[in-house]
Amino acid sequence: MPRTSRGWRWGHGLAAFASLSLLCACASAAPAPTADASGSASPGATSTTAAPTPTSAAPSAAPTSAKTSETGRPSTPVGRSSARVSLHAPGYDAPGALVAAVATVDDTSKRTVTFDVTIPNGSAACSGPTWRHSGGVSQACWITLPPTAGKATIFATADLTDNTGTARTAPGKLDIRAKGVPTQPVDDARRDTISRCGNTTDRVWLTFDDQFSSTKRMRAMLAVLKAKNVRGQFFAVGTWANANPSMIAEIRAAGHLVENHTLSHEPLSSLADRALRAQIAGGPAGDPPRLMRPGYGAGGYAARVVDIAADLGFQTCYWTVDPRDWDGPTADQLIERVIHGDARTPPVEAGGVVLMHMTGKHTTQALPGLIDAIRAKGLTLDPLQ
Repeated sequence: MPRTSRGWRWGHGLAAFASLSLLCACASAAPAPTADASGSASPGATSTTAAPTPTSAAPSAAPTSAKTSETGRPSTPVGRSSARVSLHAPGYDAPGALVAAVATVDDTSKRTVTFDVTIPNGSAACSGPTWRHSGGVSQACWITLPPTAGKATIFATADLTDNTGTARTAPGKLDIRAKGVPTQPVDDARRDTISRCGNTTDRVWLTFDDQFSSTKRMRAMLAVLKAKNVRGQFFAVGTWANANPSMIAEIRAAGHLVENHTLSHEPLSSLADRALRAQIAGGPAGDPPRLMRPGYGAGGYAARVVDIAADLGFQTCYWTVDPRDWDGPTADQLIERVIHGDARTPPVEAGGVVLMHMTGKHTTQALPGLIDAIRAKGLTLDPLQ
């Protein structure tokens, strides 16, 4: 499940999901898919069945002069836009880690949007297509945290361009904390593999984290997946899996995969190597392709965590889409977030990984409509047969 800023606890991956230069310029396009990335949670969370609420940043005061970009932003003076830029990202990760973020401008016109994202003592870049939704225009960004522990601030502006010229927004900002065991970021190729959980096909994967609260809830979800001929991937927490072997066996007997969500859902970015190994080794052994999703997504793009998981035989798995079903959205809201995206997650695309939870309040109710909507978008899902 994602973290605050946190799936994304920001999900799908997560898809989800750039070069780490300080600036980025990408033109607005029709809806297309992140990662949310998805959000991130406080390591003090006491439950593995719900994630802390992600936070977004409001704009700060406008600067007195406009910046010039080395990657295509206008070099001539630009006007000032009243549109507001916000950011969504995990609340924390290890010093030096890579994290997924989303930048959004609340502009609903058809102007071309170019985001510029920076973080002092780290690096930041936005990449890939933008997507339009009811709240504006968003784009996935990648942030490398400073190498030393402490609070850092991500800044973002947007240039809005049409045939009359370009207007620049005041900067939005979001605080994020570098804490835990220092690491290096994964490279671009590993990042993309982690976001998609090693999925090399065009099929969309539906993944479900944590644990079922009852056999009745489990069977209701399995019945929907059977009726729709969709194979799910269930990332179970080890303590629950060990205590409920019959439920794990029933999930597998129904044709689904059981994967590793660690022993007890600790934020792996904060654990020393020995404890980190114990958390991963204590989760379910995992069905091929043997995936491991970190609790809260913490450390999902941290080289130290990814390397230790690989040493234990696991591919680290994040997500590309996080509809935040743990936050109690209605079935219709959940479907809307997956299909069209919003200010915290990109929409689903071919080869994407959707993060959901066995405990989601309306997840089972949403599944029939969600599966139909994904297929109506021209995408395929992993079949049972």
